[in-house]
Amino acid sequence: MKGAHFSKSIFENKVWFVGGAQFDDNVTFRDAKFLFHKNQLPYAPVLFGGVVFSGDAIFAGAEFHDVAFADMWTATNIGRDTVFRHRVDFRRAHFKTLGLQRVIFQSEVDFSRANLGEKVDLTDVDIEKASLRMQWRQFLRDGKPKFEWPDFSVL
Repeated sequence: MKGAHFSKSIFENKVWFVGGAQFDDNVTFRDAKFLFHKNQLPYAPVLFGGVVFSGDAIFAGAEFHDVAFADMWTATNIGRDTVFRHRVDFRRAHFKTLGLQRVIFQSEVDFSRANLGEKVDLTDVDIEKASLRMQWRQFLRDGKPKFEWPDFSVL
C-alpha cells in the first residue's frame, strides 16, 4: 500500500489492521480517534497485528481506547511481528491502554507528551536499533509503574 492518510478520521468499535498489512510509504493517523462503545472485549478493539510500516508512521495526537501493536498468530501458529522500519510519532497521543507485544522499532520512536493510560505492555519489544523519546513519569500512576515487562524489576 502506498502512502495512506487517516488524519482526523474517527474509527468506532473494533478496528483491526492485521494479517500481513503493509504500508510501503508514510502513513498518518494524526489526530484520529479510535472510539469503543460496546461491552469490554477479551482482546484490544484496536489492533495493528503483523503490520509492516516501511515509511514514517504518524499517530501524533491520536486518541485510542485499548490498542495493541502486536504480533499476529495464524491458524498454523506462525507469528509475524509488527515492524516499524522508519520514524514513529506518538507525540501527544492518548491511550486508555497500550500494548506493544513483540513490536520491532528500527528507527526513532517519539512518545513525547503522550498519555500512556492505565496499563502499558512492553512484552518482547525490540528497540535495539531505535532511539526512544519518553519520560519515566509517563510509566507511573500514583508513583508506581503501570507497565508489564517480563523479567523487569524496579528497585
